[in-house]
Parts: sequence; structure tokens; C-alpha cells
Amino acid sequence: MAPDSIQKIRLFISATEASADLHGAQLLKEVKKKAKSAGLDLQAAGIGGSLLEAEGMSLWRRSTELAVMGLGEVLAKVFKIRRILKETEERLLHWNPDAVILIDGPDFNLRLAKKIQPSAKAYYLIPPKIWVWREGRLGFLRKIFRKLFVIFPFESRFYSDRGMQAEYLGNPLIDELPMSLSKAEARQQIGIAPGAFVICLMPGSRNSEIQRHGELFFQAAHRFFMTKGYEKKGAEILVVLLPGSQDWQKKWTTEIESLESSGIRIRFLDRSAAALRAADVGIIKSGTSTLEAALMGCPHVVVYRVNRLTQLAYRIMIQFLAGYRGPVALANLVAAWDPSHPDSFRSKDAPRVFPELLLDDATVETISDAVSEILVNPEQVSKQAEAMKKVARDLGVEKSPSQRIADALVLDWTGGSA
Repeated sequence: MAPDSIQKIRLFISATEASADLHGAQLLKEVKKKAKSAGLDLQAAGIGGSLLEAEGMSLWRRSTELAVMGLGEVLAKVFKIRRILKETEERLLHWNPDAVILIDGPDFNLRLAKKIQPSAKAYYLIPPKIWVWREGRLGFLRKIFRKLFVIFPFESRFYSDRGMQAEYLGNPLIDELPMSLSKAEARQQIGIAPGAFVICLMPGSRNSEIQRHGELFFQAAHRFFMTKGYEKKGAEILVVLLPGSQDWQKKWTTEIESLESSGIRIRFLDRSAAALRAADVGIIKSGTSTLEAALMGCPHVVVYRVNRLTQLAYRIMIQFLAGYRGPVALANLVAAWDPSHPDSFRSKDAPRVFPELLLDDATVETISDAVSEILVNPEQVSKQAEAMKKVARDLGVEKSPSQRIADALVLDWTGGSA
């Protein structure tokens, strides 16, 4: 294509969380390749983190400024969030992008979506989970977005049955996880003896999550080891914390010293995949990490705690008003999905193969007992093994999800059909 015929594309991306920054960076990397080969001059700007920045995106705001979880945290930062939203809306109107990709973060992104100009081609990667609550948002999504790129196969059926164009082109984790890594290789990377018994703890990525789960997870692991005698087998605990969260080690001195005095080695890692593959069992904070655990073949218990205000809001808005009684863990949702009964994953009777200990049900005793159960109960061992295979099978695709989405986007920008 001749230089004077190169089409300029201004792409705005909003990735307000660490996971969205990761997904966005992987997608932008592929979009740049496809755009260049199609003769497009791509310029990307928006909200993101260091990974999107490394891919050449100009950051208007950093995602860390918006990283809040739960009603309590939102209220504490409401004025800052509003200020960032207003500033971003003004810049969005002035910059007038040709294309907009919003990634997850519905509380912020759906407000921002109101300012997307009709001339911009808008897409949503990881749209809001309206199959849990607030299905009334569907009309707004239809009005603003050309297409939704969903990350679970059951979502495309849910949206299409309700007249919304949505496509499942694969889950971003398939791009991001080293699926071919063996347990022996993972242990060798970390330096774990082949016969050691290993528990992986993933308390979360946000400070509020780490605060509520970290000490609890340590105490549950300690109780498990002391009651089951695994400390005699060269036991180890792998604690996964993102870079920048390592200061939490100092706050867990008592728990760490108590475990180490019992002969249990503790390692802190900043990458989850190898830790999950190396582990015999995991205590995992609910969220994307449960999918990671399932895909990496780690049997696990799912735990989630929030503050009292958020807990009350959850019970009123999700359970009472929306009437949602299905699984909370993403791994359980995928494992429970049956294409012949497309809404089965939302049922209160949907199986929780990966035990869910939520809110007040998450205690030192319940967690350690659940860990023991999934290790020694043959039925539980078999069910989790089959569920992990199903999750990998249902989420797997032949081609990289980011490549497939990039193909669809560039095709749409050059006059094809997305």
C-alpha cells in the first residue's frame, strides 16, 4: 500500500485493573501486527498499566488509580474516581477516536461509554456479567457497542438469545498461561524437591483482598499441616503476590515464623502459573485465579471475604433483588455449563466442584477441612480432576484468542465484517 493511502486509526483502550492491563497488552500487541499488515497507522491511548504502556499505548491515567473492590472502597475513593472519569470523558470527546475497546471494569467503563461518539466503532472485551444481575443493561450495550467479545462460551449463547451480537473467540488466559509446562518442570523452576507436598496460596491482587485473605490463608494452611502431618514430608507453601505487594511479608511475620518453626518452607512468588502447576492443592481467592488454578491442573478451594458493607450490598442486590443463586467461582461456572441446558450454570443446583467458602463461611477450620477433603476423598479427587479437564476443553481454541480478536477488529476497520 502506498504511503499516502495509509489509513490512520486512533484507538482508545480503557483497562482499569491489573488483569485488564494484561489482557489489553496481549491484544494490542496482536492488533498492531494486523494493523501494520493491513496498511493502518495505529495510535493507541487511554487508561492502563505498565504492560499496555510497554506496548506503546499513551497513558492518560494509570489503572492503579482506579483499582478498588467492593462498595466500601468505592465510597472511600468516589471523588477521585469521579474526577478521573470527568477528565477522561473530556479527553475522549476532544481526541475523537476511531475505535474504542473497553476491557472489564463495568462500574467505570459503562459510565465512560456514555461519552463514546457514534462515529467511533466501540467494542467491549469481558463485558459486564449481566447473567448474574442487572440484565436491564442489555439495551444500553446494544445501543453503544458493535460487538461484545466474551471470555466464556456460555456467554455468547446468553447474549445471542437476547439479541446482542457477542462472540466467544477464546479466553485470554489461554494466551497468558504456559499450558505445556509440566509439574516437574514447574518444581524445577522454583527449586522444589520432587517429593515435597506443596500448597499454593493466592490471596488476591488488591491490598484490601490481601488484607482480608492473607493471614486467614496462612492460618488455614498451618492448621491443615499440623492436623494432617504433611510437615514431615518436606512441606512447602507458595504465596503468590503481584510485584509491589511484597511488603505484606513483613505484616505476616508471626504466621511465617510459626510455620517455619514447624519445618514448613515458605516462598513468595510473583508469577502464579508455575506455582499452581507445582502445587498439590491451592487455597485461592475467588476471581480469575480460580480459572488459572483449574487450567494449570491445581485442585483447590475457593475463598472470598469482603467488608460488612459490601457483604450487605451483595446479599441485597445479587441474592435478593437479582435472585442469583448460582456458583461464584468462575471455574465452577465453566465446569457447570451444559450447552443442552444453556442457563444451567446460573442455577442454585449447579455443582460447586471447587468448594466455595464465602463471606462468614470462610474460617480457618472450614478452609483447612475443605483442603483435606479434596485431597483424601476419592469422589472429590475424581470430580475435581474431571472438572479441570472440562474447563481446559471448553475454554480452549485452536488459535490464540488475542489473534482471533485482532483479526476481527482489523477486518471491521478495513471495511469487512467483525
